[in-house]
Amino acid sequence: MSDDGTTSLDALPMESAGGAHNVKMEVKEKERQEILPTTNNLSSEAVSNFMSDLQEAAAAGATDLPSRDIPMDTQQITQDEQVKPNYIPPPKNEKYIENDMDFQSLIKQASDNKKEKDSMENIYDEIQTPLFIMVLFFMFNMPFMQKQLLHLMPSFFRNDGHPKLSGYIIKTLMFGLTYYGLTKISNYVSEL
Repeated sequence: MSDDGTTSLDALPMESAGGAHNVKMEVKEKERQEILPTTNNLSSEAVSNFMSDLQEAAAAGATDLPSRDIPMDTQQITQDEQVKPNYIPPPKNEKYIENDMDFQSLIKQASDNKKEKDSMENIYDEIQTPLFIMVLFFMFNMPFMQKQLLHLMPSFFRNDGHPKLSGYIIKTLMFGLTYYGLTKISNYVSEL
C-alpha cells in the first residue's frame, strides 16, 4: 500500500492462466408435470335421467317464473343512471350554513348566550361578596388571630388582651384590605 491509501495493481493477486479460480454456474431446469383438471364423468344413464326429470318439470310448469316476478316495463331499468357500472352520483349543492342558520337566528343565539353568561356572573357576584365577608369575619375573630395580633402589635391591646380603639381600627383596616385583595384576585382569576 502506498502513502496515499491506495494499492498498486502489481500488488494485487493474479489468477493462473487456466482460470481455475473462476466460478461456473450451471442451471438445470426441472421437468414440469402438467396437472390436468379432472372431470366428473357422469354415466350416460345419469345424464338421461336428469334430462328426463328436467323435461317433466318443464312440462308441469315448475321451471316457469311466476308472472309477478317478470318485469313488464323494463324502460326504467335501461334509463336508470345508477345501474351503470361506473356511476358517480352528482354532488349535492347544499348550503349548509344558510339552511341551518340565518343571520337573525345567529344574533338571537348570541344574545341568549350573553344573557345566560350575565345571569351566571350576577349570581356569582351576589354570592361572592357575602361569602368573603363571612369567611373573613370568622377568621379575624378566631382566638389564633387575636393571639397573633397581640403578639405582633401589643401596643394596640390592653393588659387583659382586649383591643383598644386603635386595635379595633387596625383590625378593621386589615379586614378591609384583606377583603379588597381577595376581591381583586377573584376578579382577575374569573377574567382568565
